[in-house]
Amino acid sequence: MELCRKRTSIDERMIKLQNEGKCTNKDKAFIAAKLIEMQFEEEDALLASRQCNTVYHAVKFLTQLCDLCNCRFPINLMSSMVYCTHRACKECFRAHFTSLIYDRSIFTLLCPICHKPDITDQNIQEYFNHLEMMFRNMLAGHVYDLFQRKLRDEVLTKDPNFHWCSQCSSGFIASPRLRKLYCPDCSAITCASCHQTWELEHEGVHCERFQQWKDMHTPEPPPAGLVKYLADRGVTCPSCELVYPQACGGSLLYKCSHCSFEFCGFCTRPYYRGKDCGNKSCESRGMHAHHPYNCLFFLRDVEMSDIQMILEEESVSYLTIPPKDQIVKSRCQIREQKHVHGCLSEERCGRDIVPYCAGLCRTHYYEYLAELLKKNKINYLSIMTTQDLQFLLRKSRVLIPDKVKGETNDEYYKRLTKIVSSTLT
Repeated sequence: MELCRKRTSIDERMIKLQNEGKCTNKDKAFIAAKLIEMQFEEEDALLASRQCNTVYHAVKFLTQLCDLCNCRFPINLMSSMVYCTHRACKECFRAHFTSLIYDRSIFTLLCPICHKPDITDQNIQEYFNHLEMMFRNMLAGHVYDLFQRKLRDEVLTKDPNFHWCSQCSSGFIASPRLRKLYCPDCSAITCASCHQTWELEHEGVHCERFQQWKDMHTPEPPPAGLVKYLADRGVTCPSCELVYPQACGGSLLYKCSHCSFEFCGFCTRPYYRGKDCGNKSCESRGMHAHHPYNCLFFLRDVEMSDIQMILEEESVSYLTIPPKDQIVKSRCQIREQKHVHGCLSEERCGRDIVPYCAGLCRTHYYEYLAELLKKNKINYLSIMTTQDLQFLLRKSRVLIPDKVKGETNDEYYKRLTKIVSSTLT
């Protein structure tokens, strides 16, 4: 009797799906109806019925296991690595590679499971060509642009005639015979030997003598406006408590020049390699930190307008134009830790400033807004969607719970919010 009722239910659903034009024939309608009876979402069931010819293959299509979060997804939501057999859902891949592109060298963009391939001069171009195609539709536009810029810079820096500008983030090729290097972007002139901005006093004078003169006669002007605001916040090493009057910059991974401790420049949580943090699930993560949800690590993925909206709702004022005491230039003047000529150095940011970002580049304006949220203890989770909350958990390698039978969308959202609040603190 029960079997007859089930068959009747499937037949009725098949007819309904065909009448609504969702299935082109009886066989496809049967696969979709059977999957819906098995508690798959209708949208996924219809997708699988279009791609597969049997219920068995349709179920397999819809239950691909992600090697990172151990959840199951339809095959169209999965991605495969280039040089190995490991696979992960697109959200896990996006979270993994976004974090690496922000904070690490492009040579760390390896499989998060087996850390392959071993990048050599022979396969480097082919490998990054594959990554470029994979990232194009996977990553947010500004993250993809950052990847392209890092890739370009890595190729250029292998040329012995390539030089970085001393005033902006641009680089260029110059003749090895030149002592004065002219930046084609900002027109600044840099010394080819000491990499200082060229001044008249450098003419006919060795770099060491010029540096002595510069130290005596050109003290650094005091910072003002938001440049001063972010410098005053500074970065404090949680190990030796040395304070750096700098901003975090594009990379949150900060290395103390005094004690070599590696930590997040915003939330100061330590960075670990793999499972050194004590969590077995982090074995495949490489260099990582366990950031709280209000860290810039997560906030930089939130729309800027959404952050501004919640600040307004909490009656917290923020700047969109530079304060009067801030000297505005075409490039961001925030000081940050950078890798320059193979060494860590404190340098000006040098990125282009963005309209309505108070005279800062996009990266440092995000840091300014994130600092306002942190300073005023504002919980921004209310602006997150269910998908956003799932992304936060996936980015932190926290198991995402399934929506239980009978649970409303609102109840599931509240449960995810509670998990984020309790685990990412």
